[in-house]
Amino acid sequence: LGSQQKLKAFSDSCPTCGQPLQDSLFTSEAFMSIDENISHLEAQKKLLEHMLSAQDKVVTDMEAGISQIEQACSNLRKLERIIKEDLVKVRGDYSSAQAYEKMLYEETLQKLELIASEIQKQIDSFATLGSQWREYIAAKEALPKDRITAADRKKLFAFRDALKPLLKLFDYHSSEDFNPLQISEDTFLPEISGFDMRFDSSASDTVRSIWAFTLALQRVSYDFHGNHPNVFVFDEPKQQNVVDASFKSFCETLVNWGRGVQFIVAVTAKDIGIREMLKSLDSAKYSLIDLSNRRAFEKLA
Repeated sequence: LGSQQKLKAFSDSCPTCGQPLQDSLFTSEAFMSIDENISHLEAQKKLLEHMLSAQDKVVTDMEAGISQIEQACSNLRKLERIIKEDLVKVRGDYSSAQAYEKMLYEETLQKLELIASEIQKQIDSFATLGSQWREYIAAKEALPKDRITAADRKKLFAFRDALKPLLKLFDYHSSEDFNPLQISEDTFLPEISGFDMRFDSSASDTVRSIWAFTLALQRVSYDFHGNHPNVFVFDEPKQQNVVDASFKSFCETLVNWGRGVQFIVAVTAKDIGIREMLKSLDSAKYSLIDLSNRRAFEKLA
């Protein structure tokens, strides 16, 4: 009757103020979406498949057990017939029961020999694994107790000693004292008093530290015969408003670096000061390619 009369009390809204009301404690968000329903059904399917697989294994084991019992019963029936035949034989005649038992014993012996052979193979494999395990233990004992060798630590000290003067040369000023500077044995990044050097560095000093870190890494690789490719590509190294004096020190360092290293530096020289600085470098030690207003990469005709 209420639905036929279209009363407001049945319209999910207050009949007095018209405010929307829910006649259920469950909101629409409580229901699963289509994707959630699919995921739920797929999970149920996997569960049922797992249960079915477990039951199949149980059935297989039971069938194997039944087969063994049937074989044993068949053997016992054969033995029963042979024994009955022996009962009516004259004493001293050849016993069929003994011959049958001998045959069963030989079959059992063959099976046991096969099992013994398989066990021996496993024992031999365990011996091989044991020998490998002893080698692994010996190799583990030979590893340095603090994860890095004395030679590795020597490289880190050389890295630190190469990094400090480069930071000073490039006018890194976020830290006045470089004595606490160390190279972390965990991250191989520079730290000051246990903190990442970039933690309290300005944006321009972060750029300076990248210059110094990159060059110091090559110097240590050269001194210790490392695998550095000796090729650098700096794309717009003058970022974060690095002052011209620091950038000049950086460019002079690259020009005078030597050591058979190739540097490729791409710089946007908008102001006259940068252009004059580049021209003041020893032109015999580097090659300047001025693109002027052209693009570095252009479409071929």
